Amino acid sequence: MSRLFFALHPLRVESVAWVAKRRDILCIFFSILTLCLYVYYTEKPVIKRYLLVFFSFVLALMSKPMAVTLPLVMILLDYWPLRRFELQKSNAISWQLREKALLFILSGVFSIITFYAHHDPLMEHFSFHSRLANAIVSFAMYLEKTFWPHNLTVLQMFSVQLPVGQVLYSSLLIIIVSVFVITARKRFSYLFVGWLWYTITILPALGIVQFGL
Repeated sequence: MSRLFFALHPLRVESVAWVAKRRDILCIFFSILTLCLYVYYTEKPVIKRYLLVFFSFVLALMSKPMAVTLPLVMILLDYWPLRRFELQKSNAISWQLREKALLFILSGVFSIITFYAHHDPLMEHFSFHSRLANAIVSFAMYLEKTFWPHNLTVLQMFSVQLPVGQVLYSSLLIIIVSVFVITARKRFSYLFVGWLWYTITILPALGIVQFGL
């Protein structure tokens, strides 16, 4: 099913067309499995079920480090639709940190490994302002190309000088959608969680922290 889903969308066709991109399919498979096992764990929080979540998460990270954001996605699931926050109103933050501490540590370890694995002292390093502007535009571009996949190319090169208008338009779009989903979070919890889910999971691909060119 995962191959069929990726194959149908032009943005992800490379995942089924290139052998080297099969890691995308493996990562999404184990990521979805991890979340399913996490829901299974929340029904009866025992160590055996937690270990299943942990090992599935390890497999997702070994497939592709993009899965480092999964612990945050689990927190979103706790908010909605699992609504576990309603059971822990007094100490929600500390409870979440204790429960997912091992998963956050695992994410941190794989993030450090990935950073050093891709580190090249001879590589051109872009300024933070350039990377931030690129991240804002990329955030909006991924949304746009998801609904209207056009001007696709095999390789997207980093743009050092982006048009100011494009950065402002992308920033405005992000702000408007964010304000709407936050103010309407009680009525449309699924939109609030969906927007944060997209925001969190896309962060490793935005280039704020530089990995290669």
